[in-house]
Amino acid sequence: MGYLLDQYMAVADLDVSTREGYEGYIRRTIKPALGGMELRKLRGPVLDTFYARLRQCGDLACTGRPFTAASAKLPKNRRQPAVALSPSQVAKVIAVAQDVHPELATYLWLVAVTGARRGELCGLWWADLDLEVGSVHVAHNYLVRGGQRIRKDTKTHQDRHLAIDRVTCDVLAAHRQRAVEALAAVGLGLADRAYVFSNDPAGATAWNPDWTSHQVVAVIASGAGVSMNVKSLRHYTATQLLSGGIDLRNTAARLGRGDGGATTLKHDADPISEVDRRAAAYLSDLTAAARLAQPRQQTEA
Repeated sequence: MGYLLDQYMAVADLDVSTREGYEGYIRRTIKPALGGMELRKLRGPVLDTFYARLRQCGDLACTGRPFTAASAKLPKNRRQPAVALSPSQVAKVIAVAQDVHPELATYLWLVAVTGARRGELCGLWWADLDLEVGSVHVAHNYLVRGGQRIRKDTKTHQDRHLAIDRVTCDVLAAHRQRAVEALAAVGLGLADRAYVFSNDPAGATAWNPDWTSHQVVAVIASGAGVSMNVKSLRHYTATQLLSGGIDLRNTAARLGRGDGGATTLKHDADPISEVDRRAAAYLSDLTAAARLAQPRQQTEA
């Protein structure tokens, strides 16, 4: 098996992030368990046990014994249900972020109301936003691999136009104005191709998506008291849209899923449907109301 895996990876045409993920799975999990096995012995019970142990523990060492073909006995699958965040929990995290890192608060708000992936938002240029119309053009994913910064197409290789409501436009306009004023102080202007989320005043380089995840952990540790990560906000978006009556097809399209009617929406005359407008307003109103209900964090002198 190990030889065949090496041969496959040598000729596979994969994106940078996909290749890195495959190599990690092969190195950490597949080769240690199956690499020395003859292909003719790789039968159903072996694979059933292999996948079941991964589902149960996340690795192959949870039972305290090595994985072998002889140990191919299906363990009990203990599925952990996903815990959905409430609007008040999301609002609390954004409130804490607003005090410690206002730009991160804007980023988290945008994740919550768009459902976009973390790298998709990191890859946004100001040219991708139309704050007059109220839309975000999500066409790229941003990642950092081996020190190399890459702005590539999205995970599903589809671009999409997302509606954003007036409150979100105002939040982004304020975020942009801070960047414009900082550059104006040194006689520079903000380029259309500047990154929306950047630690560089000119927006020349985007936030590393991994860095945003670490910053969210820091916000949680500083007193938000909510167990979540950036991906949890995508679950929040999907859960709240579906429970609020937004249909599955448009919810899937908003999150950039490869199915659920996204192809149909892509070919509509208006790239932003009326349903998506209602989706944007619903998420913003829901999160804003909970945000206003949060007590202001007090800082000690």
